[in-house]
Amino acid sequence: MIIDKESELTFFISNFGYNQKKRFEINRNVLNIRRQKNKFLLR
Repeated sequence: MIIDKESELTFFISNFGYNQKKRFEINRNVLNIRRQKNKFLLR
């Protein structure tokens, strides 16, 4: 099976972008949860 570098690179970049976005969303959720815990602790 021959894969040309161009499409391989495109696939890698789109995959990378998707993973970064997911990671960012997860981080944001974690931060929100921590913030809520902090609010709860501060009361």
